[in-house]
Amino acid sequence: MRFTILLTIITLLLFSAFGINRVHIQKHFAEKAFEKYIAEQGISVSNIERKEMKWDDRRKSYTVMVHYKEDPGLRYDYRHNKFMKRSIKLVVSQSDEFNDEPVTPIEKGMKYPPLD
Repeated sequence: MRFTILLTIITLLLFSAFGINRVHIQKHFAEKAFEKYIAEQGISVSNIERKEMKWDDRRKSYTVMVHYKEDPGLRYDYRHNKFMKRSIKLVVSQSDEFNDEPVTPIEKGMKYPPLD
């Protein structure tokens, strides 16, 4: 009986640690993928006016939302997906806020277009 209780507690601890660690690891990989992507775009980190990372429960991944000093009025959403060939999908929209409301992507007029 004591062994069963101990085994159950250990199993629960391992599963909860795995879940917490998995999200933390995904955040690290999303940050690294974001840094690599903006380097390929030729964007300096010093050009970032505001940056925020958010976890998307629906897609089970992180989105890095950025406003650039040189491109006011536009929000760049770098959506991380480890299963895509390029692990970042860039969506640009006209927005001054970092909120969870759906955005309407724009196709033209941004200073830093998505990489193909």
